[in-house]
Amino acid sequence: MLDRKAILERLKTFPYDKSKFWISTGGAMVLHGVRPYTHDIDVGCEKEIAEALVASGCQVIPFPDGGKKIVFDGVIEVFENWSRGETVIMDTYRVLTLDSIIDIKRRLGREKDFRDIELIENFKKTKNA
Repeated sequence: MLDRKAILERLKTFPYDKSKFWISTGGAMVLHGVRPYTHDIDVGCEKEIAEALVASGCQVIPFPDGGKKIVFDGVIEVFENWSRGETVIMDTYRVLTLDSIIDIKRRLGREKDFRDIELIENFKKTKNA
């Protein structure tokens, strides 16, 4: 389980230009304070980072739509140009906004995504109250 501190520590091991990747979904939800932990850190990235990861020998898992997941270290999972949306800077990292996470989760449409949408919406209501 990765809490905010663990996510930030693990991201320090990801040796790429911070302007070319962003924290997505579960990790972003933790960084925003929506939930206390996540199991992994999903990172969206630009093409040059994806190519560097593949060239370094990272495991690549292809998707039917032509996309791919690149496993950096078993905790950080990288998706080339995946889930790009609006970002904010948090602790020096680009992090998807809560509205961008909701958009992604709606498109994915899994049961766990709908639970996450509900968590985010409740968080936003509480925060704005």
